[in-house]
Amino acid sequence: MIPAAIVAWQQWLGPAASRRAVRPTDPAADPATASLAKATLAASLGRDAHSLQYAATPEGARALAEDMAAVNLDRAAQRPAGSPPPLFFATDGARGVLLAFRCPEEQPSYGSVSTFLRHAKLSYWLQGVRDEMAVRRCAADFRRQHPRYIHLLQLAVHPEWQGKGLGSRLLRHLTKLADREGLPLYLEASSERNRTLYLQHGFTDFKKVQTGNGSPYYAMARLPRGGAQPQAATA
Repeated sequence: MIPAAIVAWQQWLGPAASRRAVRPTDPAADPATASLAKATLAASLGRDAHSLQYAATPEGARALAEDMAAVNLDRAAQRPAGSPPPLFFATDGARGVLLAFRCPEEQPSYGSVSTFLRHAKLSYWLQGVRDEMAVRRCAADFRRQHPRYIHLLQLAVHPEWQGKGLGSRLLRHLTKLADREGLPLYLEASSERNRTLYLQHGFTDFKKVQTGNGSPYYAMARLPRGGAQPQAATA
């Protein structure tokens, strides 16, 4: 009876476990997953406080999130020959998505100017520019201390799948990779709730970024554990 029960339990658990498994994905080789990832990023990050603050409508907030996802997935897909695999991880069905870049060899983007101008509130055009400049200055400060690092740009879980541990699974996958490569991690959390999640995974506060009356960003970092220390960039 016990073996049969175990087999039945494993058969029941199998599909659920596979839905939560994390796998590396190349957006150039797997456009179907890349398309699902764009939808997840738009659905999740379109609800982000910053997207809602900048956009004139909820649809505009989703468009801003979708544009940022599309631009960066294209960058991940169009890597020079001989580059390492992209840091693009997804759970089954791309219900959870993580996109990061090895810097300075790869450069993330905060989205296209044309899309921002088309969907942002007129009153927030200047605020958006100020925020991006402040965030870029913060990243530059981190880069001066750690010339080579991994920039975690986007982590999203589809709203229907939030609260099931997918975000933590994706984060654990990335932190293990960063430890193996001996690289620090850097990110900008867009809310206190997200900041709390990253603190649970070993990140610490680097700098709070806020301009004017806009919502703050929380720049955070995590140094590698058990691997080689970061190497300084060579000329």
